[in-house]
Amino acid sequence: MICYAFPLAHEASDLLKECTQKEQFSIGGLHCTLANFRGRPILVALVGMGQIQAAENAAAIFMYFRPKALVLAGYGGALVPQMRPLFPASTIFLDRLTIPQLVSAQARLTVFISNDTGPAHIAAAVGTPVVMIMDRPDPHSFTPAGDVNRLIFGPTINEIPVAQVYRAAHELIALSRTDNLFRAEK
Repeated sequence: MICYAFPLAHEASDLLKECTQKEQFSIGGLHCTLANFRGRPILVALVGMGQIQAAENAAAIFMYFRPKALVLAGYGGALVPQMRPLFPASTIFLDRLTIPQLVSAQARLTVFISNDTGPAHIAAAVGTPVVMIMDRPDPHSFTPAGDVNRLIFGPTINEIPVAQVYRAAHELIALSRTDNLFRAEK
């Protein structure tokens, strides 16, 4: 299961609108919704705005649910420094890599989701499918091109629905798996 952690409830609303079989519950101060998104179970968690509270809630998510991945959505990315001490030493945070390390890590990814940043262009350059979210109405000459990349536009990045990004990522994952199957037959 994948967990999407949001600091605030309104940031999760677009994703939850597209979900079915929703079951809401709380564990202490952690408010959660187990749901079905496009046939797959997900956990949507409201971790809160305070950095210590949010980091502790994210640690509780791993303790209780053991998700395959935790996506820090909304303003959640700012929480990494506070989260490090709360997780086992074996937890991998990819936030301080050298350029060669970043290139190596990104070459192994199934899909990379980012706003218009240097790491997004590096991922595209090494052939990793990219979902790029942008706060402009149309592409410019410096966006990754090709069938394996998706560009999502909005007036601001915060106004781009999480569900739209999720759909684009799943589409690229499905394309990647299909391509691998056909390559195996040759």
